[in-house]
Amino acid sequence: MVDATGRAIIANKRGFIPDDLPPILNRLNLNSDTWLDELNQFKTKGHTAVGTVQQLKDFCKSVSKKWRNGIQLNPALE
Repeated sequence: MVDATGRAIIANKRGFIPDDLPPILNRLNLNSDTWLDELNQFKTKGHTAVGTVQQLKDFCKSVSKKWRNGIQLNPALE
């Protein structure tokens, strides 16, 4: 919804996302089904970050967290 709104060209809007730019989930290398699953559970599970397994591991390292609650290792996602 945010991506589609960003692509809308409206006279009083500051800018827009060009048509030749891939959708945001593609640019972030996120699977749309995985994203929807994560989004549906985000509040109830107390997540602080969303992304691929590697992105979550990198995030944990950057904030000095030694645990990765919620990461389900799936070889297809690594």
